[in-house]
Amino acid sequence: MAPTERVFPGSSTALPGVRLFPAPIQWLFTGEDGLRVLVANVVAGLTLRVAARFLNDDASSPQVLEYDLRPLSSGIMEFHNIPLPRGVLLNVVILALGQVAIRGECFVRVDVIRGRGAMGTFGTMLSGYVGTWGGLAWPGNPLQSSIEGPGWHHTIINAAPAVGVGHGFNMATRSARRILSARTTLTTSAVAGARRPYLTMFVNGSVVHLSMTGTSQDAGVTKGYTWAEGVGWGLDAAALAGMGVLPVGTRLDSSDTDVAQIAVTADGLLAGDQFGALNVYVEEWRNPIDILAAP
Repeated sequence: MAPTERVFPGSSTALPGVRLFPAPIQWLFTGEDGLRVLVANVVAGLTLRVAARFLNDDASSPQVLEYDLRPLSSGIMEFHNIPLPRGVLLNVVILALGQVAIRGECFVRVDVIRGRGAMGTFGTMLSGYVGTWGGLAWPGNPLQSSIEGPGWHHTIINAAPAVGVGHGFNMATRSARRILSARTTLTTSAVAGARRPYLTMFVNGSVVHLSMTGTSQDAGVTKGYTWAEGVGWGLDAAALAGMGVLPVGTRLDSSDTDVAQIAVTADGLLAGDQFGALNVYVEEWRNPIDILAAP
């Protein structure tokens, strides 16, 4: 015998006090539940708008809920709790307003929680980047991690160091950065001797990559040096510029315990030699490794 099929219209009552609603996923809130918005953002002055359609338990038509959140721009993960009354959540969108935000700058996750103090997480509705191009919507958007897909392309400028000293700086904590290229100049003093610049990547003080440039430099000369993914030149002492090779796709991840660094110096560097500013072009993602530790 074929199974019996039953259709419940939205206004019907299957159990006393319970109404059924056709939806991709049922989110029935009991009054103890709410939404938790976790944000890792580096855009100053950004506003996040959380908008939802919610059907209260004692209402006959949905109401619109809107919450404006103003996250920090430190890149450190933070959270905002939004309590909800008893009823059914129909849909949610989250948008970035007020500032230009590029993909890779503002990562958002929206969880369903129960309780106000030590609570449990019972589901994730949204997870991904929001920005000027658009936001996230449930139902609709697939869940994405913070290091998935294209990142934020921008230039980091490290000022010229002291005379006779190379460059060295840490990657920002809670970030993941793919080094696409690096560019600097070296002006050598009149003291004789060959100098050959090189770039080094470190993780927790250990060298993970070292790239020499394709030229050496004598006294009293200014030359430019570039490192880029997958390309390089042979050694040519007479060249006006040198090129070093960066590994394709290498990403430096930094957290509270893992520290990634970049250094540029030169074999044979002398006390009177001067590096110019170092421009590092990167693709960057948020890396909120503590996102699961939210209270």
